[in-house]
Parts: sequence; structure tokens; C-alpha cells
Amino acid sequence: MIIAFFKYEQKFKNVIVYISQMSKKNFLFLSSLLFLILYIGFLYNSFYFHKDNVKNFFKTIKSKKELIIDIHKSERTDKINYLNLKDHFYNPNFFKVKNEINYKISIEFYDLEFINNNLNKLGLKKNLEKDITNIINSERFLFLKKNYIKFMKVKSEKEKYLLFKFQSDNKTIFYSIFLNSINNFIILSAILLLLLNYFYSSTLVTQIKSLLMRILNFHRHLLKLINKLKNLLSYKLNKRDKLNLVTSIIFIGFISSFLYYYLIESITYPPSPDIFTPFHNIINIFCDYYSIDNYFHLNGFNSSKNNYFPGSLLIIQILKLLTFSNPYIGVKIILISYISFIILFLNSFLKEIKILEKILFIGILTFCSYPFLFTFHTANFEGFVFIGLALSFLFYYKRKHYLTGFFIGFASSLKIYPLIFLLVFARRSNIKKLSLGIFSGLSIMFFLPFILSSFIFPYGNVIENLNQWIVTFPEGLIFYKNHMVLGWSGVHFGHSILNSLWLILGPGFNLNKFYGAFVIILAILLSLCCIKVIRMKKVLFKFIFCLTTVCLLAPTSTDYKLIHFFIPLVFMINSRDKNKDSIKILILISLLMVSKSYIYFYDNIYANTNTIFNTFILVYIGLLSLRIDKLYGIESFKNAIKKFI
Repeated sequence: MIIAFFKYEQKFKNVIVYISQMSKKNFLFLSSLLFLILYIGFLYNSFYFHKDNVKNFFKTIKSKKELIIDIHKSERTDKINYLNLKDHFYNPNFFKVKNEINYKISIEFYDLEFINNNLNKLGLKKNLEKDITNIINSERFLFLKKNYIKFMKVKSEKEKYLLFKFQSDNKTIFYSIFLNSINNFIILSAILLLLLNYFYSSTLVTQIKSLLMRILNFHRHLLKLINKLKNLLSYKLNKRDKLNLVTSIIFIGFISSFLYYYLIESITYPPSPDIFTPFHNIINIFCDYYSIDNYFHLNGFNSSKNNYFPGSLLIIQILKLLTFSNPYIGVKIILISYISFIILFLNSFLKEIKILEKILFIGILTFCSYPFLFTFHTANFEGFVFIGLALSFLFYYKRKHYLTGFFIGFASSLKIYPLIFLLVFARRSNIKKLSLGIFSGLSIMFFLPFILSSFIFPYGNVIENLNQWIVTFPEGLIFYKNHMVLGWSGVHFGHSILNSLWLILGPGFNLNKFYGAFVIILAILLSLCCIKVIRMKKVLFKFIFCLTTVCLLAPTSTDYKLIHFFIPLVFMINSRDKNKDSIKILILISLLMVSKSYIYFYDNIYANTNTIFNTFILVYIGLLSLRIDKLYGIESFKNAIKKFI
């Protein structure tokens, strides 16, 4: 025992001597490493214990509202702390605190009269929902929300309603987690120092010094990397280089976003008891399809509460017929269709690449791409619009102009804006076939659901169903305008100019007051952009400019529309164009494929930096496409019009 003690004492002395003889650079490196271990320990505690604690507590309270009312009656108080609450339950461990994290939790009761007189103080709206613009709901302590405030409406005696507020103090939580992490820090630091001392050798020291020099010269490496990126724009990249560049940006962006949300989940409790994602709350997965399917099932062709065109209703009819009106099977068909098409679409441009590399590239471009994941998550019919526009672009380059027009018509029967792409493809030589194709595709998709309704759901007379849709559709547009344009919901996952402007001005801004002026300005800008499209020569850049116009100048434009940038992206990867601005557009489109929702505003995870970043990227892409097309000689408007006549 004595010999062992002296051995450990000598080891400890060696550690002290080692630290005392460390250079400043080595000590800086070691300290940084130890603090990194502390941070990891902190995240471990917070993610695996703290989040579960709060979620479990809230769920426990929610499931035992009746007992809380009884406690409220017996205590005759409007404020109950956690310990008092715990004493009243038969099971003393009804809420088990993991990892010895300390909580100060209170529950307060308010009657509705008090609430109506003190809405601002409580951070509530008149409908008793949380007011996200109120500073009470936005206070933070470091990365944590200062208070977790949850309201639930419960009944008390004589049918009188009470609202009880669940609130916890996060300073106590943060301090508690920090103390627990300090213990991990001390233990892990001691182990690390002993290992360094044990494996101490000249070879290891040389390696450490070399590593330290690299770390300390990081700024030089960073400057070199920046210069390489600048030089990249002047390189003549081949197809393989472009593909590597695009997939690298998308993959790094995906991993960064994934890790960021993992860390945020670790130290910040979500706004609802359910876990959240960068897209929608988990309960809203496939929400766009489920909502239209449910509405059509209940209301048929009455479109007073939706703005879907007949082409979308035709898809719903077909899915109902194939699945016996089971939307859970229908959504699987939609998702399989989207995935299958985009894989085949990408595969057609990657035929010469080896099979394993092709799988890797397609996997990254598809399943790491934000617009595709967003479309996949919502099951929005924008995926079918993408299929229509992608096929129209492919058939244009195969000089099959009728089919080009047909698929533009198909896409326009789902959402009206694809009609603008007629300006991209139209020429004097193909205008008749193109117009006939658009008319055919649009007419078939428009009238077929009403014809089919005579013998499949929703049944009824063809003329009566058509008339019902025509009469109620304007009401649906007004409903959409109030909800998505004049309502704050349009800002969520939006990227139009108006979306970004409203995000900057804040949810308190009265858009309705200035809406008429905004519409006039956007209409003028749209007209000028259409003239620009007509004057441009290069079809690829006309398509890009037209697409940026559609995204930016719509009153509201949601992020699943960015999926259409896959079309010019794959064509630019295959293009032999060596222009420096083309590489810039390639990089910018790749950045559109990445989620950038790192900071959110007004305590609303759906109002975030993604909106502003995407708007600026789209503006820059549009300007670059104009500048590149100038190299091919922009025509006068008079001469450009002659191409159509």
C-alpha cells in the first residue's frame, strides 16, 4: 500500500512538473481541450436529463388537472409550488428528477376576469393564446428561455373557468447543470492529464507541437482557404468538379443544420411539449396533403376554404380511387412518386458515373436537400408541379414542343404560376405547338375531375360541380389571402420580397393598410421582369431568371417552391459553360438547397433567418443570370417580340 501510494504521489508530481514546464501554446491547447470536454459534459446533462425532466413534468401535470383543481380548493391559494403539489399526490415520486437537477416550479391560477384585465402582463392574446410579440414570452437567460410558461384551461366549481400557468425558473436549472458538469470536468481533466503524463515521450511531444502549430496557424489556413474559394471561380471546372462542389455544399449544409438543431434541442426546451423540426411540428407531417384530402372528402368541389385548382383535385380523386379513400396509403403513393421521379431525373444526367458514386451523389442531392425534404415533409403538390416543369424542360431540349407545352399546362392546372414559363420556351417556330400543348394539358387536367365526378367521388352532375367550384373559388382566394398573405403564416418558410420585408418589420406591422400599394409595386416589377425574360436569349438563364421572379414577386412564396431550382442545377452541372458567373450561380443555387434557419425571431421558430438569406440569394441569382445573358447580346424589345410572331 505504501509503495503504491508513493508511486501515485510521484505520478502526481510528474503531472505538476509537466504542467509547470508547459509552453503557453501547449497550455492553451490543453485548456481548450479540457473546456471542450466540459461543454460536451454540459450538453450530455442538459439533453439527456433536463429536457426529459421538463417534458415529463408538464405531461404529468396535464394528465392530472382534476387533482390540481382539488389542491387549489384545499390550499385556497392561487399559487402552488412544486413541493406542495408533490405532497398531495399518493405517489411521492410522481415526478422523478433525473441527474439531481434543481427546479423551482410554481403553478398559478387565474380567473377569466383577471386574465381579460391583464392580458399584456400575462403575455396572452384575447383568445388566450400566447402572444409571441410580448417580451414576457421572449426573455432568455443565456441560451435558455428564462421561464417555461405554459397555460391550460381547466374547470373549477360551478362551471367557472380558470387558467393555470405552469412556470419554472431557468437560472436555477442552468446553475444546477453547470455544477454537475464541473464534476465531469474535474474527473475527465484528471484522467486526461494522467494519460498525457503516462504516454509522455519525445515522439508524442513532437506530434503535439506539430498539431499545436497547425492550430495556432489556423488563421493562415483560413486565409488560404478563402483564396482558394476565390480562385475557384476562375477555374475551368468539368462536370465531375461541379458535381463534387455542389454535393459538398449541400452535404456540409445538411450536417451543419442537423448538428445545430441537435445542440439547440439539447439546451433549449421546445415551444411545445412535442419535439420540433426545422420544418413543421411533428404532428403536422404530410399536413398539406392530409388537409386538402380531408377538405375535399367533406366538401367536394366547394372551394370556399381552399385555393386548389382542379388539377390538384383530380390527383385527390385518383388517389381516393386507388386507396379506397385511405389518405395514409395515398401519402405513401405521393412520396414514392416524388422520390422515384427525382432519382430518375438525376440519374439521366449521371449515366457515365460509377454506380456506387452515383448512389452517393443522388442520395446527397435528394435526401440532404432542404427544398426536397420540405416538400417531402409536407407532401405538398408542388412536387407534381416540379415533375411537370422538369419534363417540359427536358422535352424542350429534345425539340418536342407539343410535349413541352403539355407539361407546362399540366403544372399550371395545379398552380397557375407555371404559365409564365411560356415566355421562356416560346419562339416563332414553336409557338403553335407550344400553345396547343399548354391548352391540351390545362384543359384535360381542368375538366377531367368534373367529368369523373359523374361516376366516382364526390359524385354528382358535371355542370353543377363545375359551377360550384367556379362560384366558390374566389372565396377560397380571399381565404388564402387573409391567411397566407395578410396573415403572419405566410412569413413562415417564405422567401418572397414581401415575406422578408414583413419579417423585418415584425408581426405587429399592419400589412393590410399598405397591401394595395405593395400589389401595385409588385405588379410593375413583374411586368418589367417579363419584358426582360422576352429580351433574353439563353433559355437556361431565362428559366433561372423567370424562376427567381416567380419566387420573389409573389405576395408569399413557400420554400418547397425552391425545389424547381434542381432543374437548372443539373443542367448547369452538365453544361460546358466556363463563365465565372455561372459558377457563382451554381454555388448560390446549392446554398438554396441548404437550411439556414439558425436564428429565429419573435420567439417563433418558423420566423427565422432562412427567409432573409433565401431572398438575398434569389435576388443575386436573378441579377447574375441577367449579366450572363448580356454576353449573348440582349435584344431590343421590338426585335424580341418578333420571335413570337
